[in-house]
Amino acid sequence: MGRVFHGAALSTYAADLYWVSARAIGGEDVAPVTEFPYWSFLYGDLHPHLIALPYTLAIIALLVTWVRSTGWRLRAGLVLCSGLTLGFFWPTNAWDWPTYGALTGLVIFLSYWQQDRSTLRSFGPALAKALVMFGLILTVGYLAFRPFHQRYVAGYGAFQRWEGHRTSLRDYLFIYGLFLFVLGSALVAGWNRRELGFPRGLRLWMKVARSLLRRGATRGRLKVIHLGLARPASMAGAFFAFLFSLLVLIALVRGSLPALLLAGIMPSAFLVWHRRRDPLRAIPALLTLFAFGLSLLVEFVVLVGDIGRMNTVFKFYYQVWVCFGLASALALPRVLVAWRGWVPRLKWPWLVALVLLLGAASLYPVTGTPAKIHDRFVATPRTLDGLAFAENAVYTMEDRQFPLRPDLHAIRWLQDNIAGSPVLLEMNTGDRLYSWGRVTRFIPGCLRWWGGAGTSVNSRRGWPRTGSKIASRMCNGFIAPRIRREPGR
Repeated sequence: MGRVFHGAALSTYAADLYWVSARAIGGEDVAPVTEFPYWSFLYGDLHPHLIALPYTLAIIALLVTWVRSTGWRLRAGLVLCSGLTLGFFWPTNAWDWPTYGALTGLVIFLSYWQQDRSTLRSFGPALAKALVMFGLILTVGYLAFRPFHQRYVAGYGAFQRWEGHRTSLRDYLFIYGLFLFVLGSALVAGWNRRELGFPRGLRLWMKVARSLLRRGATRGRLKVIHLGLARPASMAGAFFAFLFSLLVLIALVRGSLPALLLAGIMPSAFLVWHRRRDPLRAIPALLTLFAFGLSLLVEFVVLVGDIGRMNTVFKFYYQVWVCFGLASALALPRVLVAWRGWVPRLKWPWLVALVLLLGAASLYPVTGTPAKIHDRFVATPRTLDGLAFAENAVYTMEDRQFPLRPDLHAIRWLQDNIAGSPVLLEMNTGDRLYSWGRVTRFIPGCLRWWGGAGTSVNSRRGWPRTGSKIASRMCNGFIAPRIRREPGR
């Protein structure tokens, strides 16, 4: 940073200012993708996770409306809207469906349980109502996209244990540090305002510990000890607080990310339970619970066929961004209200830390945005035509140059002469010509990847069995449904 203040460039390669943030986890042969919403909009690729992003926000908004609604007509409309929104994840970004489907089911259950006063006796009836309503939502979503489900072939089908490198605590804090600072501050503020239940037991046993260190006052000491032992909730609260503190200590001393994630899961789950009578306030706690849970999941589990764990981390970390971002945005106003009453020796250092973290997080949009805007193949006049650059652009790969104008003419011809929206099959050719899609980036297509899920690493031997199956179902008669696997065909 000192060299930057003296006029040096942040990076010798402009793309480093906007690209490398999507590869923030180091130490792996294939770096996991750590893309985030601003990166997606800046980079401009219309990928499934970006298309589905508005629907993830829509389903959360529908859940808030569900909690606040009472009439059956409004609930019926919400069933239809929620079903369509969840159903939309299948043809766009199926990775989002389990997460936001589970969130939907839990919020619906909490809303019914709250209506029945959240007692153990009402747990079963509330769960039955929630299952029926969630079943209706799933039915609506399936029927709305039934033609898709009839032809869909999943590229991923199973999980396996991840045996490779795990995310370091440093990398995780680099990605989500701002969110964790805000959420941790909210937890401390709730502790100070005595809004949480488990610290009460801890405070009682701290009194017990202090009484054991004092001399005299035996009767008062025995009374406090008897009070702590007579209240199971106080013992559970003390154990909970002790375990939470131990996990945080392990995370800090040994740099253990799983310990930190478990420490995050514990208060999140407790807050969901503590706020079960107010589902609206339980939603932020549910979001943090999902965020910590998904972060922990990708440390031990990977989808079979993934390239390392590139896509597993990519898709689930994107959901973690959404959950942490919304939960932090909801928590920060309450933290700022509590901040006014803090003592000065804590108040001002906390504010300085928040400003520094916000400034660090702002470096990406401030530096990455102009770098991406000015990083072009060739200079072109301002236009809404995203292919205008290809008229004069030349792509260089391994000391070979490929003019893009022939590709542009082929794309334009396909757009002008092929009716409907058929699927184009495109085979990449590795080091012989071009490693990535030249045409399928601009029209509906199925690109033969170089070694990803469901494909063979040996890309020169044609379409593998899974790729052939997917291609046959996708093409639906546009080309021959059976694709030979012999070389050169």
